[in-house]
Amino acid sequence: MFRESKFLAIALTLVMSGVAQAAIYKTTDAKGNVVYTDSPSKEAKTVDLPPLSIVPSLSAEQIAQANATNQAAAQPAAIRYQLKFAQPAAEQTVRKPDPIGVVVNIQPALANGDNMSILLDGIVVANGNGVTISTEQMDRGAHSLAARVTNSAGKVVSEVSTTVYVQQNSVNSPTSQANRPAPAKR
Repeated sequence: MFRESKFLAIALTLVMSGVAQAAIYKTTDAKGNVVYTDSPSKEAKTVDLPPLSIVPSLSAEQIAQANATNQAAAQPAAIRYQLKFAQPAAEQTVRKPDPIGVVVNIQPALANGDNMSILLDGIVVANGNGVTISTEQMDRGAHSLAARVTNSAGKVVSEVSTTVYVQQNSVNSPTSQANRPAPAKR
């Protein structure tokens, strides 16, 4: 089987090389049309063709480098967004169970494919420029609040952060004492 396929490959190579080197003839038919052919006739003239142009192929490295250059040129310039918290105020203190209202102003408007996320203590809690965050399950103390804009490739292009403080009402506070039922009389 291997011998037969080897013989067939050699035969095809020889046939193709013969076709590639065959002479080309130019003749005119009875209607005056010019005809090019590889079959000689009495009136046919041999056509001298220029040598074939041979363009060397590029290496894989050259192709990768050209693609990288083209992709870098196709990338639009990154938009510089200005982010500012409208809510909450910087260093704001929120008492449990009051929620934290978050509103972020952005200039210019988000470009197609860019996305804004709001993060609480480094964890995304919402996408968009506003959210209300419940303080019910939050520990008291300082919490980091951030707004982050990422481009379509997921790269962070702009970010702003602030700190908010969550306070928990004491069970000993006067407001808590006033809301407690009176002790039962014995």
